[in-house]
Amino acid sequence: MKYTHPDYDPIHKRIRYHRGSAYQYKCIDCEAIAHEWSYIHETDPYDIDNYEPRCKSCHCIYDGVTVNYEPKGEKHGKAKLKERDVIEIRYLYSTGDFSYSELSQLYKISSVHVSDIIKRKYWNHI
Repeated sequence: MKYTHPDYDPIHKRIRYHRGSAYQYKCIDCEAIAHEWSYIHETDPYDIDNYEPRCKSCHCIYDGVTVNYEPKGEKHGKAKLKERDVIEIRYLYSTGDFSYSELSQLYKISSVHVSDIIKRKYWNHI
């Protein structure tokens, strides 16, 4: 659930304007890609320097919120790829030497799945 303090949106807009998107940073707790700016408890909430980048799960843990979420990436029970495969797919496609179809044959997944990986619809956490 989103925090509903009336100043929430303006403060977060200021943070993004001055510090950029949280996605540009690593989570300060686990080194994954951060997703959100997390308010440092017991500090001035109007000071944009009192926010830290965190991934969603670490943000919930920091705030003491329990969230049920489905495992991502290779931890998901139906995953056919490893994280290194996803990184390779994105790299190989970026070289211009491979098409979606060629990568799908190489990794034994559909070309639609390759497209979704490259466009970060899937595996967007890496």
